[in-house]
Amino acid sequence: MITRPENNSQFCYIHDPDHTMIELLPSARVEVVTGAPHSMYWETPQLFNDVMASFLRDVAAG
Repeated sequence: MITRPENNSQFCYIHDPDHTMIELLPSARVEVVTGAPHSMYWETPQLFNDVMASFLRDVAAG
């Protein structure tokens, strides 16, 4: 799973990293989390954990 905040404009990318990762990991999923800070796993751990738990439930369900 690739997570990123909704507004990631503080970072300048030459290419779209989400697109590149999806090409390399065909079963990956991108989660754009509204209201999340850049380091949501550190700054808002419960928000990150909720998103991760949802992803893991989906993977386990097949």
